[in-house]
Amino acid sequence: MTNDATRASATALPDISRRNVLTITGAGLAAALAGISVQAARTAPRNGLALLNELIEAHTAEYARNDELWERAGELDTEPNCKVVVGRFYKGRDDDGENIYEPMYAYFNERIEEHYKRDLAVCLSLVGNDTTKAGEIRDCIAAKVASKNAELAALEAEREAREIASGFRDAYAAAEASSEAVSAIETQIAAFVPASMAEAIRLAQWSVEAHRKDRVFKDDWCAVVLANIGKAVLS
Repeated sequence: MTNDATRASATALPDISRRNVLTITGAGLAAALAGISVQAARTAPRNGLALLNELIEAHTAEYARNDELWERAGELDTEPNCKVVVGRFYKGRDDDGENIYEPMYAYFNERIEEHYKRDLAVCLSLVGNDTTKAGEIRDCIAAKVASKNAELAALEAEREAREIASGFRDAYAAAEASSEAVSAIETQIAAFVPASMAEAIRLAQWSVEAHRKDRVFKDDWCAVVLANIGKAVLS
């Protein structure tokens, strides 16, 4: 199980491709940072660098913890997916001329309903305008759907009980909570607009390194940083 299922919500940002971001020229970045330094000189000093460092350290620590928690959850995730048989399909004949069939499975309620909806359409097409038989067919199909849904629900309840007993559910909840914490920190970093050369350099260096090492959830992380540098330059 990976930790890429949870992603921080991204604010509207310029459409900048990752390749273009990572290959930005040193001259272009230097120009942007120079613009920040000019703007920062006109503003009151603040302790933004310390705040940024705190956020980066918190992100690094929580991301490492997140990996450990998902690894633990993955180790406990041993239960097979629940499924019910909804039909069978013809595979051919064996060497003795006997027909070979394999079961058709449904893993979700929607799949059960889709399967029997097709069966219903086929059956109704065979009875024409006979409303009595059509009603009987509808009732029969509805009963099958209800029965299969109940069977799947029972299997899922048994699985949940085993997952609780094994500790998987608690481990999964802890991993999800950690992913939310990582995303929350990234949201704070994404909202950080540098007001000094030191802040801009620190933000850019860490962000590019983290992005290259795939240590951030946001896919467009470098675009986020460039957007904030742009805000600093234009403000």
